[in-house]
Amino acid sequence: MQKIELTKISGKDDPRGEIFNLSLPAKGVINIQTTKKGYGRGGHSHSYNETFLVITGKVEYHTGIISKERIITFGPGSVIQTTPKEPHYLVAKKFSVLIEIRPSGTKYKAKNYEPYRSRVLKLMDGY
Repeated sequence: MQKIELTKISGKDDPRGEIFNLSLPAKGVINIQTTKKGYGRGGHSHSYNETFLVITGKVEYHTGIISKERIITFGPGSVIQTTPKEPHYLVAKKFSVLIEIRPSGTKYKAKNYEPYRSRVLKLMDGY
């Protein structure tokens, strides 16, 4: 019988909300994220694909390099696909719960994209 590993990786010291990491052997890695209204997450890119499932709430998703930035609003039931090396971040327009899926065997690693990362950090000013 295979075990599922569940780890809380943020929360108490993160005013945005919580993230739980769920490792599924041979299936992939899933993060369950809560994000409070007005806060952002991301501002980076990865070397692997990511898929986000919006469970509740509403998020404004920013993607692409700054000169060709695309902004798309997603709500419950939406699927967001991010390709490798694609800078991205999101802002919760309402309290939101998302599931993030990474391929099996990938460890979380992000390369900050400063134009987006600075926006995410600005949303946290005062915390």
